[in-house]
Amino acid sequence: MKAIPFFSATKINTIEEYKRFYHVKSYIQSKSKDFPTTLELMNKTGYRDLNKFRRHREAFDKLGRNIPLLYLKAIKVQIETLKFCAELDMEQFKRACEIKPLYPKYGAVRYSAAFYSNIDILAGMDEENAIGLIKRFSTEKHIRCFINYPDFKTVFIEPDSKVHTVYFPPQMHFTKHWLIIGKDGKRIGKAYIK
Repeated sequence: MKAIPFFSATKINTIEEYKRFYHVKSYIQSKSKDFPTTLELMNKTGYRDLNKFRRHREAFDKLGRNIPLLYLKAIKVQIETLKFCAELDMEQFKRACEIKPLYPKYGAVRYSAAFYSNIDILAGMDEENAIGLIKRFSTEKHIRCFINYPDFKTVFIEPDSKVHTVYFPPQMHFTKHWLIIGKDGKRIGKAYIK
């Protein structure tokens, strides 16, 4: 799928003190760099198309898609070390949840399905006051709004003034053949075409 910037909320908020999956990504990338993309590595991971494997490998190393365990085995990732890195990342997430106040720079409006736009928030306004400001706008215009911190959380503001927050902790789990990466909130406020 390809993003459509014109219909998307393209400006995002960040939290400088927090990087989702920092330790897990660093570990996988440190192992990956020791193995060039070759036909041998491709075959070990079950792929048959080298170009497709290159694209997917780039996403694997950035945790941008679920990772086959065959790939982790091929680049000699130790599962116990990976689980330890995940624990460190969860501790970092919990510390980030304690950061108060946050100062978002942007909110977003959902005009309709697949049609979003940004709202600039006054510099220096804390999250609580930004929510109040956007709540008045949302109620007045009868549209859903949100403040998104991709990789961390999204605060949804409904036209009936209800506010709810969805967090994106650095969660992952193993199946028989895959490392499954939890949702990250990066697609919220984006319009796509196939």
